[in-house]
Amino acid sequence: MEYKKYNDYELLYFVKENDELSQKILFEKYQPILRNLAGKYYQSYSQYGYEYEDFLQEANIAFQKAIHYYDESQKSLFYSFAILCVKRKLYTFCREISLRKRGVPATRLSSKEEHSIVDRRYDMNVIMDSYLLEEICKTAIFTLPMEISSVLELKINGFSYREIGTLLNLPISTVASRFSRAKKYLRQKGVCEKT
Repeated sequence: MEYKKYNDYELLYFVKENDELSQKILFEKYQPILRNLAGKYYQSYSQYGYEYEDFLQEANIAFQKAIHYYDESQKSLFYSFAILCVKRKLYTFCREISLRKRGVPATRLSSKEEHSIVDRRYDMNVIMDSYLLEEICKTAIFTLPMEISSVLELKINGFSYREIGTLLNLPISTVASRFSRAKKYLRQKGVCEKT
């Protein structure tokens, strides 16, 4: 199925009209991203006896909920909203795994213990930068051509050129070129400084 030719917002509209084919297309379109996210969390928590499929199932459930709860009037990108939902669900799943392993009921977790479970890959500076980048992306997404904005969104969300190339079926050189064009456009609009 050639899902890359479909716009997320058109698909979401049809999903809300109970079109199962549109939902299937949307899932197929996002499946590489969901697999990637599930894989990252699985690598950190595989020693607890859970399978990769458990993490992927959690990601799929969260994506289904993101489709259902997405509200375009909130002026957030569906992509960003869906990824946030999936990451939160996977984080919660990992937190529950960790609690079960230690025999701690979730309701009795102290703030000190909760801090020890937090994913150390993200500090406050990185989180603040990601919010800023998301705002930049929101500003640019509707004015950039689709082929450039899709690369920008994926790059902002932490995917490498190679991963973006795989997801969008593009050579790495094309991904790099499109990302460079996106940065140039943003500099011209005064949205970001020259790096």
